[in-house]
Amino acid sequence: MYYKYHRLLFLSIAILLIGCSKSDVSQNERSSYSYSMDGSHHIPNIGVPSSSYALQLPLSEICTSAPVALNGFDSETYIVAQGKNIIIGSKQSTRILATTTDPTAIVELLSDSNAIYAIHLNGALDCYSLEGKIKWHSTVSTLPKQGALLTSTRIIISTDSAINCINTKDGTLGWAYHSSLVPQSLCLDAVGQSIYLALSSNDALSTDSIICFAINGAVTTRHGFPKTRITSNITSLKNGRIAYGYVSGAENTSLKKTPHIALWAMMDSKPTLVWDHVLNYLVTSVSTNGSLILAGGFRENSGELVSGIDAFNIEDTTKLWQRRFTYPLVAMITVSNNHAYIPFTFTTQALVPTKTIVSMINLNDGSTISELPVAAAESGFVQGVGTPASGMLLYADKATNRLYFLKP
Repeated sequence: MYYKYHRLLFLSIAILLIGCSKSDVSQNERSSYSYSMDGSHHIPNIGVPSSSYALQLPLSEICTSAPVALNGFDSETYIVAQGKNIIIGSKQSTRILATTTDPTAIVELLSDSNAIYAIHLNGALDCYSLEGKIKWHSTVSTLPKQGALLTSTRIIISTDSAINCINTKDGTLGWAYHSSLVPQSLCLDAVGQSIYLALSSNDALSTDSIICFAINGAVTTRHGFPKTRITSNITSLKNGRIAYGYVSGAENTSLKKTPHIALWAMMDSKPTLVWDHVLNYLVTSVSTNGSLILAGGFRENSGELVSGIDAFNIEDTTKLWQRRFTYPLVAMITVSNNHAYIPFTFTTQALVPTKTIVSMINLNDGSTISELPVAAAESGFVQGVGTPASGMLLYADKATNRLYFLKP
């Protein structure tokens, strides 16, 4: 969820340092918002799904988080939140793993090989064993943003006015950074030793910022972008580079703002612009498979909808291909090494046989490989990257208690 708060000045920094080591990074951490913690939206190769089926969850409540693959079990096991409940299951069956006593819904789940972490709408954070036993409880400030980061020793959570680093061992606060600007996106760098934070005033006339932290909370780089509003997630690439979408312009009206996608090198104390491309839609999703950057989003102008995706070469300024659509692209784009997976949801069934389809795009040339209708998903999916489980893509319904398995 995104919350718009207009603030103009930084308030304070509170940093309590904790040690770090290279063992902080592993391949075991998973999130219900993004499969990896680097903002890439990259998943393992699963091929091209050709069929789907729905699975009813045990409770009547709607899904309040996207599903996440659960470490420490077989490759088909997942967890998903229904209100105050954590559901565990596979494609054959589901059951309630744990029920929290907190009064608000769980909006994000994270997992590693030792525990499950549940983030609530009010900022509460619970840690459970893989068997569903409560290990500890903690709290950050209210209104947590989706896209928390998990390492082997830390959880980094952004809220409407701060980011907080929580120790995974006992839930104590390691460090915190407070700002009057609104945290927009968090990601780890390619080796997990730095944290990138985008801060926004939600106003293209003001100055948005990107801050780079060491994993222990020390600020290593801070850079402001005048008359800029960051509109997408931050994606981390190798060699200390990041990509993101933004709008710029001297006029505070939507018609005067110019959408962009930019690639910056953040290794030095003064960041360097690698390339910048102007687009004709608001960039809301940025993904990468390590060789190209994929921008996606939409824009409505005088009642006309412009929606599209554009692919750019990471190593130079080449634009590889583009696609344009007459229907809205509002979901995050998942990518594997060779394919992009894009959910589309329609308000009616006038143009397509079902209200939700998942389009598979060839990343080599942008061509559509196939479009898979998901018959029961009438309101789209919970915001998050599709979870790969046993070679399938797994999504949670936004408005019902169903999960959808997309099979090659």
